[in-house]
Amino acid sequence: MAFRAAGLVLLLFTALGCAGRVALRAPEGDRWSAEQILKLHLDRSIAWESLFAALKVTVEMNESRWSASGSFQYLAGERIGIQFRQPYRFVLGDFFLTPSEFVYWGPFTSPQVIGDLDTLHLAHILPLDLPDWDIRDLMPFPLGGRTGVFQLDTVAASGDTYTFYGRTDKASHRLTASARRGEILQERVEHDGREPLIKVFRRYEVCQGWLVPTEVACSTEDGRVCLTWKMEKPVLRTLPRSS
Repeated sequence: MAFRAAGLVLLLFTALGCAGRVALRAPEGDRWSAEQILKLHLDRSIAWESLFAALKVTVEMNESRWSASGSFQYLAGERIGIQFRQPYRFVLGDFFLTPSEFVYWGPFTSPQVIGDLDTLHLAHILPLDLPDWDIRDLMPFPLGGRTGVFQLDTVAASGDTYTFYGRTDKASHRLTASARRGEILQERVEHDGREPLIKVFRRYEVCQGWLVPTEVACSTEDGRVCLTWKMEKPVLRTLPRSS
């Protein structure tokens, strides 16, 4: 599979990199409009060519904590690959996700192709008692792997923040964004028949004029389970961003 070579490809691009904690300047003055913020985050599915980064995933559940390291690969069209390093690969395997299917390459097995993602339960794949979140929603981006079908219903403004309400297929989304920094700060996903998912975007890096989330915490509403993504040294290949 192509994503098994993600680590090698990552090494080829490490010279490009991204800026650190730099605020992305608003196209007009010191504030982003609601439309500009949505465009900044949603246009990745058509503008980003690839994103590579070192990855660490941490799961906290009750008083237990697990973590694993590997590499993260994003390809145009919301295609995402996750490859864990040894020894984590021998327990977790590798993952590849598209908007229409999920490929899981478990340890010492042939790859499994799952086309009906609406019936997929994470606990059937990972050796952890995770909530029944949709794996597309769990991805470390605003609106996960569902960007192309987001339908905005309403926008509410309060001070320096916007709140967006909308839907993607069978899920409803509430996103809070900073009018000053253009960043999505938090997202609540309520998917039909599944436990709600709370995503907090703790950190972004500016790459080629785009915002790349590099620390994202995904949790249940009561906080009993939290999965945190951390990406280091992200390398983005992309088309120029228009204002």
